[in-house]
Amino acid sequence: MKRVLALLSACLMIFLVLGSQGSPVQAAEVLGEECGCHELQPLTGSERNKIVSTLLKSDEFKKVKAELKGANYQWDGAHAIEVVQPGPSMTLAGAYFNNQNGTKMVAAFILMNGDIVYGGLQPAEGEHQH
Repeated sequence: MKRVLALLSACLMIFLVLGSQGSPVQAAEVLGEECGCHELQPLTGSERNKIVSTLLKSDEFKKVKAELKGANYQWDGAHAIEVVQPGPSMTLAGAYFNNQNGTKMVAAFILMNGDIVYGGLQPAEGEHQH
């Protein structure tokens, strides 16, 4: 769980550095002051379900899912998606996939202001190749 949150936090930082105006130093200063990433808890219940539904309907998720399926990854399903909300206008979601070697991977998505951006694919916490 900590590794997933670290991954999602890293994606957030990358997105802020690349997607904001100003220098990377300014973005790091803002992130350090306002993030509170150490306090993030996964969303549950209806809040989580609304976000998962939005993610699953998005073209970005469908595109990534199709690409990963073509690369022999198997999706774990909607029940395995983790959602955290570091701020009122930003949500991070991690969808789990298994590769052909049995390694669990997490695909990170950033949902912000109605846009969904794919943040990359990384091994999930505590997963080792079988």
